[in-house]
Amino acid sequence: MNRILAGLVTCVAVLLAGACGSGSFSLGSSAPPPSDMQVVAGDTSATVTWTMAPGVDYWIMLAPTASITSSNWSSFLGARSVIRAVSPQLVTGLLNGTTYAFTINGRQGNGAGGQGAASQAIVPRLAGGSWLAGSALGSGDLAGATYGSVGTAGTASAVSSFVAVGAGGKIYSSNDAKTWTAQNSSVSADLKCAVFGGAYLAAGAAGSIVTSADAITWAAVNSGTSSTLNGLATNNAGTYIAVGAGGSISTSSDSGSTWKAVSSGTTRDLYAIAYGSNGSSNVFIAVGAQGTVLSSADGLTWTSVAAPTTADLKGVSYAAVPTTVAGVVTSSTVTWVAVGNGGSVISSNDSASWALRSSGSSKDLSAVTFNTRFVALGDAGTLLTSDDGGLSWQAQLSPSSAKLSAITHSLYGYLAVGAAGTNLTAF
Repeated sequence: MNRILAGLVTCVAVLLAGACGSGSFSLGSSAPPPSDMQVVAGDTSATVTWTMAPGVDYWIMLAPTASITSSNWSSFLGARSVIRAVSPQLVTGLLNGTTYAFTINGRQGNGAGGQGAASQAIVPRLAGGSWLAGSALGSGDLAGATYGSVGTAGTASAVSSFVAVGAGGKIYSSNDAKTWTAQNSSVSADLKCAVFGGAYLAAGAAGSIVTSADAITWAAVNSGTSSTLNGLATNNAGTYIAVGAGGSISTSSDSGSTWKAVSSGTTRDLYAIAYGSNGSSNVFIAVGAQGTVLSSADGLTWTSVAAPTTADLKGVSYAAVPTTVAGVVTSSTVTWVAVGNGGSVISSNDSASWALRSSGSSKDLSAVTFNTRFVALGDAGTLLTSDDGGLSWQAQLSPSSAKLSAITHSLYGYLAVGAAGTNLTAF
């Protein structure tokens, strides 16, 4: 018996070493680190790229310090890793203004990771201050833009797309806002706006609405109106609202498949709509001509809200603006911002009481959005940012003098589009 047990122990030891009898067994091995790792800072994020080798699993390691190795990275407070990373890998949840060091190593057959690539340090920063112009998307005007991700967020199955829409039913899509593909919208009417809320939607002249599950294949649906539709919003739970000329409002409760017209209570043109909180519940806010502001809890019944301006309001955005202490978010403030002609800006902390703000610009403003700061844009390439909840605004250098009509954001930057196929990015 002892000889049998001894033989079994010997065989197990040999198995771990790599062979027993005529068979073989491998525990895997480390793989050389990529020699071309690049880390590019984004807004509360970083993008890591490298050349992937077949059959190699890659682990990204990072920590809030100036330099790390694959051996010591975990000793730093706040260290993180991304296992089975795929290039390009977006790393989110970073603190702007904080230095982060990155390295990456590889393994084969579930083996141990080997030596890491040379450490690289980056500092994430607010996007919206440095803009680049892309190649024109055709020659027609672009009037709407959105961004969405279809699939399981944070996994290789998720597909993220920017969408730009415009004159003549033009639609373009891109995974990185750099390389664009023209898509068939199935309509020839001018498209004025776009939104994503699980599905991509675009709307425009003559009540046109088109939908897509993947930003590639588009189909027209009946909007219930023949009025030009200028703005779209969603509650990200299947309800979509479209607003437009003559106070027209159409709603959908089935992700944009069927629509019905409802009364807005106004005949003034409506240009934009957004969804957010009033501090205690969620609301839709629509804005339009002559300082029009409308509010609705369900998209069906609308109430007029007093505004401190008679300027045409062309864009509106909502944000829960965070308050950060020592790098930790301690609270957030409900903030609504609407922008319009003559550089007009109004803001509210409850969607009901609005105050006039100074944008520092006299140019007509077309749109506004929020990611980690408010960004507004408009005529003559105007780009403005606000880091205090829309109270004060700073002009940013623009690479274009074209009219900018729409803006959207991803997790890590902004896309602006406008006249004659103009498209600008700030990442």
